[in-house]
Amino acid sequence: MTTLETSAEYPLVRLSPDKVSYYWDLYGAIICESLPKGQQHRRMAAVLKAILLDQLVVWQHYKSKYVLTTTIYKDPIVQSKDLLIYSFTGFDNTMPKDVIGGFNSLKKVAKKEGCSNIMAFVTDDRIKRFLKMIGLENVSEVFSVEIF
Repeated sequence: MTTLETSAEYPLVRLSPDKVSYYWDLYGAIICESLPKGQQHRRMAAVLKAILLDQLVVWQHYKSKYVLTTTIYKDPIVQSKDLLIYSFTGFDNTMPKDVIGGFNSLKKVAKKEGCSNIMAFVTDDRIKRFLKMIGLENVSEVFSVEIF
């Protein structure tokens, strides 16, 4: 996946799998914060494995305003590629301009990777309102049901 220069224009830093695994206590907790609850140990073991295999990329805002993870999703039916935001955790000092800059950077990454969309599944109403406020369209939600 593409690496970006770090600046206000490109505010995301792609973290290496080695760095994420070295600081896993920190990054694992941050990533876990934004994921659905349930089966956390199993889920986080799978997340770390995907990061180490370079299937899931961890990005950090250059001023540490938020951390997000992405993966390339290949739709087997439509035969398209999309950049999927797997997790997003913002911190108290995150401002809309910080997120907009990050999304603009992700658009460039997605384009270089040959993706046609950036996707994320959002269930938190606060996040949906925030995304609409910063001008993103087609903000919807997905439902999930735990099966035990």
